[in-house]
Amino acid sequence: MSEQGYILVRSLARAGEEAVGYTEILLSRSDPEIVHQDDTFVEERVRGRGVGRALKVANARLLMSLPESAGSRILQTYTEPTNTPMLALNRSFGFEEADVLTVLEGPLA
Repeated sequence: MSEQGYILVRSLARAGEEAVGYTEILLSRSDPEIVHQDDTFVEERVRGRGVGRALKVANARLLMSLPESAGSRILQTYTEPTNTPMLALNRSFGFEEADVLTVLEGPLA
């Protein structure tokens, strides 16, 4: 990602020595205005305990501590329309639906 001009901002959640979740943000060095919240994942067995919220808060703080984020104005994310818990979490942070993405998959020939 660094070679493509991105700064990767990551946070990891642990339960003891075991990783149970992570989140990452992509900050473009050439166009820092729109920052992309990429993945957020929490192990199923620990979902519903605030791990995703804690990860997103920690990662946003880490992002804002970077001098390269000074020009950032928008944090963009995407969520599966059926992922009700993540939609609720994102809305609680102030995210609003801006567009709907349709992804198509097919077999490799």
